[in-house]
Amino acid sequence: MVTGASAGIGAATARRLAAEGFDVVGPVNRLAVAMQAACEEDIHLALLDVNLAGEQIFPVAEALEKRYIPFIFMTGYALDVIPEKLRAHPKISKPFRRERLMQAIAGILGSSP
Repeated sequence: MVTGASAGIGAATARRLAAEGFDVVGPVNRLAVAMQAACEEDIHLALLDVNLAGEQIFPVAEALEKRYIPFIFMTGYALDVIPEKLRAHPKISKPFRRERLMQAIAGILGSSP
C-alpha cells in the first residue's frame, strides 16, 4: 500500500513500484481509506506518508503493526514527529530517489517482488 498527501507524489511512487513488479494498493490520500485498507487488504508492505491531508498516519501504522505488516515512513519531518513507540520502523526522508526506496524495501522484504 502506498499513501501520499499529494495524489501526484503518491501516484508517482505507486508507478515506480508497479514498474518494479509490485502489485500496488493505492495511492491512498485519505486517512479513513488508508485505515480500511490497513485492516482489510492483503498487504505485504506499506509506504506511509506521515501527513495525509492534515491527518497523521499513525493510527494506520498501529493497525498494520497489529497485523504484522511491515511499513516504511516517508516524510520530510524530523524523527521526533513520529511517536516513540513507532520510531523503530524504517523512515525515508523526502524527497528520495528510486534507488533509496528500493533499498529500503529490499531491507524489509529481503528481495524484489
